Amino acid sequence: ACGSNFQRRWTNQRLERTHLARRTSRWARTGAAQPQPVRRLQREMRRLDSDEARLALRGAITDLCRDFNTGSFTPILEADVAAYLYHRLLANGCLPKEVYLATRVCGEAAQSRKPDLVIGELKPSKACILPALICELKAFQRWGMTDQQMRRRFEGILYDDIPTLGEMSSVLPRGRVEILADLFVSRDRMGYLTGTWKGEKRIDVVASACERIGASLIWIHPTATDGVIYEIVVQGHNRLTSRST
Repeated sequence: ACGSNFQRRWTNQRLERTHLARRTSRWARTGAAQPQPVRRLQREMRRLDSDEARLALRGAITDLCRDFNTGSFTPILEADVAAYLYHRLLANGCLPKEVYLATRVCGEAAQSRKPDLVIGELKPSKACILPALICELKAFQRWGMTDQQMRRRFEGILYDDIPTLGEMSSVLPRGRVEILADLFVSRDRMGYLTGTWKGEKRIDVVASACERIGASLIWIHPTATDGVIYEIVVQGHNRLTSRST
Protein backbone atom coordinates (compact mmCIF):
# COMPACT_ATOMS: atom_id res chain seq x y z
CA ALA A 1 0.00 0.00 0.00
CA CYS A 2 2.84 2.39 0.87
CA GLY A 3 4.51 1.66 -2.46
CA SER A 4 1.35 2.30 -4.45
CA ASN A 5 0.71 5.61 -2.59
CA PHE A 6 4.25 6.77 -3.30
CA GLN A 7 3.84 5.83 -6.97
CA ARG A 8 0.61 7.84 -7.23
CA ARG A 9 2.18 10.90 -5.58
CA TRP A 10 5.22 10.70 -7.85
CA THR A 11 3.00 10.38 -10.93
CA ASN A 12 0.81 13.33 -9.87
CA GLN A 13 3.85 15.55 -9.25
CA ARG A 14 5.26 14.64 -12.64
CA LEU A 15 1.94 15.48 -14.34
CA GLU A 16 1.78 18.81 -12.51
CA ARG A 17 5.30 19.74 -13.65
CA THR A 18 4.47 18.78 -17.24
CA HIS A 19 1.25 20.79 -17.17
CA LEU A 20 3.06 23.85 -15.74
CA ALA A 21 5.75 23.64 -18.43
CA ARG A 22 3.09 23.52 -21.17
CA ARG A 23 1.21 26.50 -19.74
CA THR A 24 4.41 28.55 -19.38
CA SER A 25 5.41 27.76 -22.95
CA ARG A 26 1.96 28.79 -24.23
CA TRP A 27 2.07 32.13 -22.38
CA ALA A 28 5.56 32.78 -23.75
CA ARG A 29 4.33 32.17 -27.33
CA THR A 30 1.21 34.33 -27.05
CA GLY A 31 2.67 37.10 -24.91
CA ALA A 32 -0.25 36.86 -22.49
CA ALA A 33 0.23 37.85 -18.86
CA GLN A 34 1.08 34.90 -16.67
CA PRO A 35 -0.96 34.28 -13.51
CA GLN A 36 0.77 35.29 -10.27
CA PRO A 37 1.42 31.70 -9.02
CA VAL A 38 3.45 30.90 -12.15
CA ARG A 39 5.39 34.17 -11.96
CA ARG A 40 6.13 33.36 -8.32
CA LEU A 41 7.42 29.88 -9.20
CA GLN A 42 9.67 31.35 -11.85
CA ARG A 43 10.94 34.00 -9.38
CA GLU A 44 12.15 31.16 -7.15
CA MET A 45 14.79 30.42 -9.77
CA ARG A 46 16.65 33.75 -9.69
CA ARG A 47 17.76 36.50 -7.36
CA LEU A 48 15.82 39.79 -7.14
CA ASP A 49 17.82 42.76 -8.43
CA SER A 50 17.84 46.32 -7.04
CA ASP A 51 15.57 47.76 -9.73
CA GLU A 52 12.92 45.10 -9.11
CA ALA A 53 13.20 45.58 -5.35
CA ARG A 54 12.82 49.34 -5.74
CA LEU A 55 9.68 48.89 -7.86
CA ALA A 56 8.24 46.50 -5.27
CA LEU A 57 8.92 49.06 -2.52
CA ARG A 58 7.25 51.86 -4.47
CA GLY A 59 4.24 49.63 -5.01
CA ALA A 60 4.05 48.93 -1.27
CA ILE A 61 4.26 52.65 -0.45
CA THR A 62 1.57 53.42 -3.03
CA ASP A 63 -0.62 50.84 -1.31
CA LEU A 64 0.11 52.39 2.08
CA CYS A 65 -1.03 55.83 0.89
CA ARG A 66 -4.19 54.37 -0.65
CA ASP A 67 -5.13 52.38 2.45
CA PHE A 68 -4.37 55.26 4.81
CA ASN A 69 -6.51 57.59 2.72
CA THR A 70 -9.47 55.18 2.70
CA GLY A 71 -9.17 54.43 6.42
CA SER A 72 -8.19 50.80 5.82
CA PHE A 73 -4.82 51.29 7.53
CA THR A 74 -4.27 53.47 10.60
CA PRO A 75 -0.75 53.16 12.09
CA ILE A 76 -0.14 54.32 15.63
CA LEU A 77 3.49 53.16 15.90
CA GLU A 78 6.47 52.99 13.55
CA ALA A 79 6.33 49.20 13.83
CA ASP A 80 2.88 49.30 12.22
CA VAL A 81 4.33 51.01 9.14
CA ALA A 82 7.19 48.49 8.93
CA ALA A 83 4.80 45.57 9.26
CA TYR A 84 2.50 46.98 6.57
CA LEU A 85 5.37 47.45 4.12
CA TYR A 86 6.58 43.90 4.81
CA HIS A 87 3.10 42.53 4.10
CA ARG A 88 2.64 44.52 0.90
CA LEU A 89 6.09 43.62 -0.43
CA LEU A 90 5.09 39.97 -0.22
CA ALA A 91 1.72 40.69 -1.81
CA ASN A 92 3.44 42.58 -4.66
CA GLY A 93 5.68 39.69 -5.66
CA CYS A 94 8.63 39.47 -3.26
CA LEU A 95 9.18 36.02 -1.78
CA PRO A 96 9.08 35.48 2.00
CA LYS A 97 12.74 34.45 1.91
CA GLU A 98 13.67 37.83 0.38
CA VAL A 99 12.21 40.35 2.87
CA TYR A 100 13.64 40.92 6.36
CA LEU A 101 13.06 43.41 9.18
CA ALA A 102 15.82 44.76 11.48
CA THR A 103 18.35 42.27 10.15
CA ARG A 104 22.06 41.79 9.50
CA VAL A 105 23.51 42.67 6.11
CA CYS A 106 26.46 40.72 4.69
CA GLY A 107 29.66 42.74 4.51
CA GLU A 108 32.29 43.74 7.07
CA ALA A 109 31.25 47.40 7.12
CA ALA A 110 27.65 46.51 7.89
CA GLN A 111 27.86 43.87 10.61
CA SER A 112 27.35 46.26 13.55
CA ARG A 113 24.13 47.80 12.21
CA LYS A 114 20.71 46.29 11.50
CA PRO A 115 18.69 48.24 8.90
CA ASP A 116 14.94 48.44 9.38
CA LEU A 117 13.98 46.74 6.11
CA VAL A 118 16.15 44.70 3.72
CA ILE A 119 15.23 42.95 0.49
CA GLY A 120 17.78 40.41 -0.67
CA GLU A 121 19.14 36.89 -0.56
CA LEU A 122 19.70 34.97 2.66
CA LYS A 123 23.16 33.51 3.25
CA PRO A 124 22.36 30.88 5.91
CA SER A 125 25.95 29.93 6.70
CA LYS A 126 26.73 33.57 7.60
CA ALA A 127 23.27 34.41 9.01
CA CYS A 128 23.06 37.62 6.98
CA ILE A 129 21.36 39.04 3.91
CA LEU A 130 23.06 39.82 0.58
CA PRO A 131 21.05 42.96 -0.17
CA ALA A 132 19.26 44.20 -3.27
CA LEU A 133 17.66 47.06 -1.29
CA ILE A 134 18.45 48.51 2.16
CA CYS A 135 15.91 50.78 3.85
CA GLU A 136 15.80 52.83 7.01
CA LEU A 137 12.40 53.98 8.25
CA LYS A 138 11.24 56.81 10.45
CA ALA A 139 7.58 57.55 11.22
CA PHE A 140 6.15 60.76 12.64
CA GLN A 141 2.72 59.78 13.87
CA ARG A 142 -0.42 61.82 13.62
CA TRP A 143 -1.41 60.94 17.18
CA GLY A 144 0.24 60.31 20.53
CA MET A 145 3.70 61.91 20.11
CA THR A 146 5.07 64.90 22.00
CA ASP A 147 7.29 67.61 20.47
CA GLN A 148 10.26 66.14 22.35
CA GLN A 149 9.61 62.67 20.93
CA MET A 150 9.32 64.14 17.44
CA ARG A 151 12.61 65.99 17.85
CA ARG A 152 14.42 62.87 19.08
CA ARG A 153 13.05 60.91 16.15
CA PHE A 154 14.24 63.54 13.70
CA GLU A 155 17.69 63.56 15.25
CA GLY A 156 17.66 59.76 14.94
CA ILE A 157 17.49 60.19 11.17
CA LEU A 158 20.63 62.33 11.14
CA TYR A 159 22.67 60.49 13.76
CA ASP A 160 21.58 56.88 13.21
CA ASP A 161 19.78 56.26 9.91
CA ILE A 162 22.05 58.32 7.67
CA PRO A 163 25.29 56.88 9.15
CA THR A 164 23.86 53.37 8.74
CA LEU A 165 23.03 53.97 5.07
CA GLY A 166 26.41 55.61 4.58
CA GLU A 167 28.26 52.60 5.95
CA MET A 168 26.26 50.34 3.67
CA SER A 169 27.62 52.04 0.53
CA SER A 170 30.54 49.61 0.40
CA VAL A 171 28.07 46.72 0.43
CA LEU A 172 25.43 48.24 -1.87
CA PRO A 173 26.39 51.41 -3.79
CA ARG A 174 22.91 51.63 -5.38
CA GLY A 175 19.75 50.68 -3.56
CA ARG A 176 19.88 52.46 -0.18
CA VAL A 177 16.70 54.29 0.83
CA GLU A 178 15.50 56.47 3.70
CA ILE A 179 11.70 56.22 4.07
CA LEU A 180 9.98 58.98 6.03
CA ALA A 181 6.36 58.33 6.97
CA ASP A 182 5.48 61.89 8.01
CA LEU A 183 1.83 61.66 9.04
CA PHE A 184 1.84 64.58 11.49
CA VAL A 185 -0.81 67.31 11.13
CA SER A 186 -1.40 70.37 13.30
CA ARG A 187 -3.34 73.61 12.91
CA ASP A 188 -0.38 75.37 11.29
CA ARG A 189 1.67 72.56 9.77
CA MET A 190 1.10 69.71 7.31
CA GLY A 191 3.90 67.29 8.12
CA TYR A 192 6.52 67.52 10.85
CA LEU A 193 9.31 67.80 8.28
CA THR A 194 7.92 71.05 6.88
CA GLY A 195 9.11 72.74 10.08
CA THR A 196 12.65 74.01 10.66
CA TRP A 197 15.78 72.68 12.33
CA LYS A 198 18.60 75.17 12.97
CA GLY A 199 17.00 77.60 10.53
CA GLU A 200 16.56 75.13 7.65
CA LYS A 201 13.53 73.08 6.66
CA ARG A 202 13.80 69.61 8.13
CA ILE A 203 13.03 67.84 4.84
CA ASP A 204 15.83 69.81 3.15
CA VAL A 205 18.26 68.85 5.92
CA VAL A 206 17.49 65.17 5.41
CA ALA A 207 17.57 65.49 1.61
CA SER A 208 21.04 67.08 1.71
CA ALA A 209 22.31 64.32 4.02
CA CYS A 210 20.96 61.63 1.67
CA GLU A 211 22.53 63.36 -1.35
CA ARG A 212 25.95 63.37 0.31
CA ILE A 213 25.95 59.58 0.81
CA GLY A 214 24.17 58.69 -2.44
CA ALA A 215 21.02 57.34 -0.76
CA SER A 216 17.47 57.87 -2.00
CA LEU A 217 14.81 59.63 0.05
CA ILE A 218 11.09 58.82 -0.06
CA TRP A 219 8.80 61.20 1.84
CA ILE A 220 5.23 60.21 2.69
CA HIS A 221 3.44 63.36 3.83
CA PRO A 222 -0.03 64.88 4.36
CA THR A 223 -2.12 66.64 1.75
CA ALA A 224 -4.54 69.52 2.15
CA THR A 225 -7.44 67.04 1.99
CA ASP A 226 -6.24 65.16 5.11
CA GLY A 227 -4.83 62.25 3.12
CA VAL A 228 -1.20 61.39 2.34
CA ILE A 229 0.92 61.12 -0.79
CA TYR A 230 4.56 60.25 -1.34
CA GLU A 231 7.41 61.93 -3.17
CA ILE A 232 10.81 60.67 -4.24
CA VAL A 233 12.83 63.65 -3.01
CA VAL A 234 16.31 62.26 -3.71
CA GLN A 235 17.31 59.50 -6.11
CA GLY A 236 20.92 58.52 -5.48
CA HIS A 237 22.97 61.73 -5.62
CA ASN A 238 20.23 63.65 -7.48
CA ARG A 239 17.73 65.99 -5.84
CA LEU A 240 14.41 65.53 -7.63
CA THR A 241 12.13 67.93 -5.74
CA SER A 242 12.66 70.86 -3.43
CA ARG A 243 9.85 71.65 -1.00
CA SER A 244 9.24 75.27 -0.06
CA THR A 245 6.05 74.74 1.96
